[in-house]
Amino acid sequence: AIVQPADAYHAHDLPALLPAYIAARIKRARLVYDAHELWTERGSAGSDTEYWRRLEQWFIRRVDGVITVNQSRARIMHEEYGAAQLPTVVRNCPPSGGLSAKKTTRLRSLVARSGAPDPKIALYQGSISPGRGYDELVTAAQYMNEGIAVVILGYGSPETYLDHLKQRVTDLGLTERVFFHPPVQNDEMMEYTRSADVGLVFYDDNSRNNRYCAPNKLYEYMMAGLPSVASDLPGIQEIVQTEDVGTTVDSTHPRA
Repeated sequence: AIVQPADAYHAHDLPALLPAYIAARIKRARLVYDAHELWTERGSAGSDTEYWRRLEQWFIRRVDGVITVNQSRARIMHEEYGAAQLPTVVRNCPPSGGLSAKKTTRLRSLVARSGAPDPKIALYQGSISPGRGYDELVTAAQYMNEGIAVVILGYGSPETYLDHLKQRVTDLGLTERVFFHPPVQNDEMMEYTRSADVGLVFYDDNSRNNRYCAPNKLYEYMMAGLPSVASDLPGIQEIVQTEDVGTTVDSTHPRA
């Protein structure tokens, strides 16, 4: 970064803040801290959380501007982390690229074995990892109306967790109700999203980072014309209820 002339440096999340600060000081340029998460409150930051917390609190007072994804996180960064001013909100909306909300059939062959003539597809796309309501979703599938197929699309992190979910589907006798699709390239993702009927967005309320999250997938569902069923967490409710694009539930209770 130092060899590239610049008027401003953009630190993409906390790990980039220190090198961006050094480059900005050497080049006498401005520095913007773009915080997509409450990095030290993710619940998985590891044993070096205190280091990251101290680093963020020192630097956030010395940057020229802070960007974050919603008003809730902006207030925390200003009132608690020490940002000089209320950060600017730039939402996690990916570019649409003129995307059409027209339906596709990408997922239809996968759910054909459900036996329903025209199954409704409830899609959960993204990282398949603990803390995102997958266990509860699998359990919930047994209470859903006939003709609804659940598709979980993404990569397992760790893979053992994905294996655990697949085994749970088998144990509950839901192999014709819950389907797994391997991850696809980002530039192909929306073709699969537009094949679904409902988008699912679930997170456990196990950290403030989750409580005030504003996931990319929620905006992607909106662009694809899908209503969402989502966790009743403040960050998600702010979008779903304000924009009237779905409903929120207590995702810790499968019957909900």
